[in-house]
Amino acid sequence: MELAIAQIRSLAQSADRAGRQEILSALGKLQSELEDPMETLMRLSNFVRVMSQNPFHVQLFQALADTSEFLDVNQIAKTTGMSSELLARILRYLASMNIIEENPSGQYAANKITRFFAIPRVQGQVLHGFETNIPVARELFSFLASTNYQDITKNTHTPFQKAYNTDLHPFEWFAQNPKRFEHFHQGMAAMASAAWIDAAEVFQRAANQVPPTTPSTKEAPFFVDVGGGYGHQSVLLGKRYPNLLHRIVFQDLPQTLKQVSVTEGIEAQAHDFFTPQPIKGAKFYYLRRVLHDWPDNDALKILQNLASALLPDSRILIDEIVMPDQSAHWHSTMIDLSMMMAFAGKERRAQQWSDLAERSGLCVEQIQTYDQASYASVIIIRSK
Repeated sequence: MELAIAQIRSLAQSADRAGRQEILSALGKLQSELEDPMETLMRLSNFVRVMSQNPFHVQLFQALADTSEFLDVNQIAKTTGMSSELLARILRYLASMNIIEENPSGQYAANKITRFFAIPRVQGQVLHGFETNIPVARELFSFLASTNYQDITKNTHTPFQKAYNTDLHPFEWFAQNPKRFEHFHQGMAAMASAAWIDAAEVFQRAANQVPPTTPSTKEAPFFVDVGGGYGHQSVLLGKRYPNLLHRIVFQDLPQTLKQVSVTEGIEAQAHDFFTPQPIKGAKFYYLRRVLHDWPDNDALKILQNLASALLPDSRILIDEIVMPDQSAHWHSTMIDLSMMMAFAGKERRAQQWSDLAERSGLCVEQIQTYDQASYASVIIIRSK
């Protein structure tokens, strides 16, 4: 047994992310084969999710992550304000799920999962999933029964509206529930990444040619981040390409931009992407995890509003999952269903992206997948 574990660990250490995902999938299948059905049922319960988010409220993970040493229950209780007896029971469970470490003396310490959960943006992502998404998921099958199990295509008639007894679109509802909206954007920040740049050679070539000088006021921006939230992607881009500063604009609704801290060289602009794009002739228009929030008819309107702003050498960069035609990974299928339940949105296959571009009067020039494990890709779109 120890030899087999050592061999798997060695394979994982030398594998890339896609290779590790393949190992995890194989181990998951093996686990399902070894478990009896009741063990599988218990493992798939939401209890671990409940118990992993409750410690946020007392800074339990932070207390462990602040030191590299093992702490006894009384030390942790003093930091968190919890009773020792209650805390001991919670710690015991978290250790059994490998969320924290336990030593033979009954002391506890942080591991890589603990430290990850101690990051505020990650906590926001977990709280968004638990507080906002799980109530929606609970309503899914009663909602589907009420529609005779038809596809969900209207974003004001989804399990989200049923869960929260509202007629509002989720983003309108978020505007009235600022704490939930904050958790949503923290989740987006936790997933911020500049990895897409490495796959978009057309972007790299153009970015490297931009001089490190302040542009004239008449010059169109180089990069427009459409629906860019708090601007995390734009900030990452500015750090990677300082020569692009003062040529980067990110856009979102006014209520979102109220929460944004100003970053030198990056402009925040209020804009509703269901109205015509006000910036004409930018080199790149970038949308990250935007179109999966919307059903096809709305996604079509968003693209059409961008199409009218393009010059012949402009490109739209869509940073999204491109689902495979078969054998999709559980994580991407979960995201797809989450988009359906809340937004009537979807994760799209390559042909669906091509069809959407075609209907918008555009065409897909190239699809570059930069994360084989999650299918995260850059879809490069141009005018016909």
